[in-house]
Amino acid sequence: MEKRGLVKRKNMNGNRRSMSVKSNLGVSPVSSIPYTITCITGLEMGKATILFHIVLVALQILILRKAFKIKNLLQVVVGVVFGYYTACRRGSNESCVR
Repeated sequence: MEKRGLVKRKNMNGNRRSMSVKSNLGVSPVSSIPYTITCITGLEMGKATILFHIVLVALQILILRKAFKIKNLLQVVVGVVFGYYTACRRGSNESCVR
């Protein structure tokens, strides 16, 4: 695929073992808003993902009010883990179109 020009390999952060394969397939729906935040603000993708998940949980609290259960705050933990792995996968925000 690399010979055909369908994918492009790139070393990430000077680490020869870490590679990023860019295939111009777009962004997954769950990452599209954090990706946009990254492109606009320059915030790292993982941090933008964590922030977005926290905002979503805060909106749930506002909408559900008394019906919101404390155990639902575990969604924040999942958002932090997801954001951490997003940061590991993406590496940097140099792919933003400006």
